[in-house]
Amino acid sequence: MNHSPKPEANYECDLGETRRAIELIAAGNDRVIGFFHSHPSGVTYPGQQDVAGWPNPDLNWRYFIVTATGVYEYELTADDECVSE
Repeated sequence: MNHSPKPEANYECDLGETRRAIELIAAGNDRVIGFFHSHPSGVTYPGQQDVAGWPNPDLNWRYFIVTATGVYEYELTADDECVSE
């Protein structure tokens, strides 16, 4: 569900829902390796809001952006820089 105050332009997850989902995954002895979302505009790199909402880089989660032309993978370094894989 989109919790953004401007849903026509942005998407925001509910933090509580996200935490519960991660807890359920961990309880089942599974692990999160990354997350993805789409950029319908075709932009292939994380925007400022993407980086601001990025989980702790110490988790080593991968970040995937899906567009009409492909899937792009990134990681966030400890100094908040996006690195493409």
